[in-house]
Amino acid sequence: EEEEEEEEKEAEKDEPIEIRYSKEQIEQEIRKEMDENMSFGMASNVLMWTPAETCNWLKNLQFTPYMTVFYSAQIFGDVLTQDIGSRMLKKFKVTSMHIPKLLRNIHDLRKQAEDQGVEISLSEEVKNEINGVVPEQKKKQKKEKKGGKGGKKLAEVEKLLSEERERLDELQRDVKDKEDLINEYEEKYEEENKLRIGYELELEQVKDQYDDLMQKGSKQQIEHLQNLVSSIEESKIRTVRDLNNQLNNLRIGCRLMQKEIAYLKTKVGFHPIDSLVGVLGYSQPPKY
Repeated sequence: EEEEEEEEKEAEKDEPIEIRYSKEQIEQEIRKEMDENMSFGMASNVLMWTPAETCNWLKNLQFTPYMTVFYSAQIFGDVLTQDIGSRMLKKFKVTSMHIPKLLRNIHDLRKQAEDQGVEISLSEEVKNEINGVVPEQKKKQKKEKKGGKGGKKLAEVEKLLSEERERLDELQRDVKDKEDLINEYEEKYEEENKLRIGYELELEQVKDQYDDLMQKGSKQQIEHLQNLVSSIEESKIRTVRDLNNQLNNLRIGCRLMQKEIAYLKTKVGFHPIDSLVGVLGYSQPPKY
């Protein structure tokens, strides 16, 4: 179908046939030649046919609408049997439905003439068309045309891929930065937790000393130790309160970071080819 459309476009580029004769004028010429020529329209004399004989042949095949263009183009019998192919018929504005039938009738006329000893010499274009051979020049033109379209499309695709790769790399870097920040928060949490445990252990030791002094020590030593325990407990309360606030902030920060990483990973999982499929018209890429 694409080849047919291309051939039709090529035919349209050719200069149109100027219709200089009416159907009535042609039929009048046919009648005149029939009266003057005893061998009018005979297949054995096909290479010598006049345009009027060619049009009479068309008329007998019920192709009367094309008589004016064939006569105006002065299609003699030798051109009809040796040079007429689908390209020329398209130039003559023969419909796609009529072209195969007309070509078959030309083939039958050619065979009929050859059976009567007429030597038919087909043009290269008609030979190639019969044998299904595409001329090298036409192949080259099609290839260049196709290559031109494909090259432009490929450049667009490569540009989109490059943009998607850059976007993907940026998202991956962002995810790594967030994961590093979470690791830093977790390390800080561990350090603060160890500090709290150290205070608790020190407080336990002081309490043990206090209990021992209550039994063996002097009043002055006991008072000094009581003050020390109170000081440590106050420090512990302040430290634990500060630590809890810090830990809560760290937990909130970690949760937010984890949600952001999960979101970024869904975007990282979005492959660039999905966006290209959308550009080519198959589907739309997901929106985030």
